[in-house]
Formats: sequence, structure tokens, C-alpha cells
Amino acid sequence: MMDLIQRFAPLDRVPVCMGTRLLTNHVADLMQADVREVASGTRCLDWTIPNEWSVNRGVLSTVAGDVIADYEDHPLSIWSCCGSFSGEMDLKQLREHLYFLPSSPSAIPFHYRCCYDQHCLDDWGFSLPEKVAKELKDVRYIVDIDTEHKSGSMCYIDHEIPGEKPDTILFSAHTCHPGQVNDGIANVAVLVELFKWIRSEPRKFTYRFIIGPEYYTAAAVLEHRRSIDKVLGGFYLDLAGANTGLAWSRTSSGNSWIDHLLQSVASDYSIEVRESGYRGVIGNDEMFYDGPGFNIPVAPVCREVPPEYHTSDDNIQSCSDSKLTEMLDFLMNTIMTAESETLPRLNVQGPVCLSRRRISILPSSPVWGRQSTQLAMKMMDGRHSISQIAHESGLPLKAVTLFVEELVSSGVLDC
Repeated sequence: MMDLIQRFAPLDRVPVCMGTRLLTNHVADLMQADVREVASGTRCLDWTIPNEWSVNRGVLSTVAGDVIADYEDHPLSIWSCCGSFSGEMDLKQLREHLYFLPSSPSAIPFHYRCCYDQHCLDDWGFSLPEKVAKELKDVRYIVDIDTEHKSGSMCYIDHEIPGEKPDTILFSAHTCHPGQVNDGIANVAVLVELFKWIRSEPRKFTYRFIIGPEYYTAAAVLEHRRSIDKVLGGFYLDLAGANTGLAWSRTSSGNSWIDHLLQSVASDYSIEVRESGYRGVIGNDEMFYDGPGFNIPVAPVCREVPPEYHTSDDNIQSCSDSKLTEMLDFLMNTIMTAESETLPRLNVQGPVCLSRRRISILPSSPVWGRQSTQLAMKMMDGRHSISQIAHESGLPLKAVTLFVEELVSSGVLDC
């Protein structure tokens, strides 16, 4: 995993640029997948694919020749996807175009607004460590930013490993974020290894891997709607190699099969895995998949946000090989648990006439009371597991399993 990270981490990777394309092409080769393209200017849901961005120069210096910031030293030094500007100005004028944070005294912060707000494409500026920004002298400065926005195409991967069933579990990570490691490329490296492992194992479910620039890739996938109805839910990976604890956030409903899976695996895992509410740790493309009009339960699987998040300190040194392996192991455990689950689906509409089929009702449960039979059947929609029904109802797993088996034998339930 570290080989891939070390090779591509230094690149400037914004949503549409050569650095992101190089990474995507390499990952596609590893996965034997096609690279999909969406042209700049294409409307995907309510979002528009941006133009390709490239940088010729990005230097801030004093008139005396002292270099303060240089894009060649780190891609975060200028605002990502910013416009061009060349000129001389005083410190007061310059400060309107500087971005720095008290939380980053020695690291360059990530200024990303121009990547997502197309009203800002002509904005320009430099990102500096707070210490450097505070020590700037009241002298004249020379700004030399030469960038280009041109029509191009966003590239991404959307690739499946077929299973016995078309029912699909989705995994996703993003390829963007200039010069950063744990917020981006480390998660791609983990998914490549997870992909190889799944492909080598017998499997019941189909697994779909979506890897590309954040937000825009999810918008493109959902706009095209290819087999979206087959997706049971999924996982968005973030901060995989950071030296912080494992964590996950619930989906918007909080009670999907994906939530049940993660809660089950985390409760029995060898180390603590913190659970939070919807987008409680970190938020990303789940707001598209699990958003208005789709409601596909996708949960972030991540780590606690580290202090170097969205700065130049999110580098190779901040990425732990053992943490990457730990994340991979947690995901593998989640898949093995998923594969052991049964998701019953009624093939008749309305309540089943149990008396005609000589099937006994479920016993009254501590949670659902005498409505346990009806509520259990309502959850038999192919998107909830037997163990989840037992967990939510408070009924013994054996009782729910027997009820399911009788419904299957009667021909009204598929598993």
C-alpha cells in the first residue's frame, strides 16, 4: 500500500487535472478496470463538472527577491483551482489573498473553495503556515501566479466484482486533495488491496468500487443511475492511515443494514471503534448516495480527525502502515460478516395469510410487543438481515430464523 501512496502523494490532485488522471490510470491498471470520463461542463444532478486546471507558476516573493511561497515546493502553496494574477503590492493588499490558520502554525492549510464554488474561479491567493504569515514584513511583494482553466474531463473508476446475486455493496474513496495522504490517496490504496482480496474469495454479494474526485464522482454515478437500484448500501473510506482511532458514522436513517453490520463488527473487534451519529466524525460523498432522491445507506468508515487534517502535514510521515493494515482488516471483517448474513425478501404484497399456510406468528417481543410478526415482515424487504430483525425486535435469533425458514418453505419469501 505504501508504494502506491509514496508514488502519487506529492502530486497536485484537484478534481480535474493531470495528477488525478495519472493516479486514476494507475489504479485502473491494478484493478483491471476501465477509466470512465465525464466532460467538463456536464451537469450531474445539481453539480457541474469543472474545467481542467493546470499551474505554470505560483510564487510569492518580496521585491528584494526573498521567496515566501512557491507552488513547486508544495501544491498547497497556492489556492487550489485558483485564477491567475501577476503584480506588485504592499502587505495590506496582499493580506486579502492569504490563507492561514491558528491551528496550523507550521503547516500549509488546504484552501479548496475554488474547487467547488465556480463563482470563485478568478480568485487567487497563497496558503501559508501561520508563523510565516505573522512574520511577513511591511514591504512590497511580487505575486506571480500563472494558471489555466480549460475544457477537459473528470476521470474515475466504477468497477464491479460480480457475486452470486446482483445485490450490491459499494465501497468508495476519493482521488483528489493536493499533496495530502490520509485524506485521499491512503484510502484508495486500502481499497485496491480490499478489491484484490474480495476478487480471490467466493462471494454471495456483488461488490462495486467507486474511486474518483469527491462530490463530482458521486454526482456523476448517480446521474447515470447505472444499477443504482441494486445497491443495498455501502462504505466511504477516509483517513485510513492516520495515527488516530478507528471510527464510523451512522447513515442518515441510523437503522439500515449497513449500520447494523458496522455496529456488529465494531462491538466484537479487537480494539475500540468509536460510533457516532450521521456525519458525526467526518462527512463526504455519503451526502450524495444517502441524500435526497436516493437514500442509499452509505456510512463513513474512517479514523478520528487528526491535527494534520487538510494541511501539508498530512504527508507520508503521518501515514502509518500498521494503521492501513488495521483498516483493511476491519473492512475484511465487515465483508465476512455481510457474507454470513441472510437478507429475506417477501415476494408477495401485503401481509402473508399465516393461518392458511399453517405458520405460527412470532411471539410477543420486548420491543415490538404483539406487533412483532407484522413489523418483522415489513423488514423483510431484501435490505434487512435476519440478525438485524432479531436485534431490533428483541426476539431470539432462533425464533426469527425459524419463522423465516417457514416462510421460505411456503414460497412467499426469498433469501
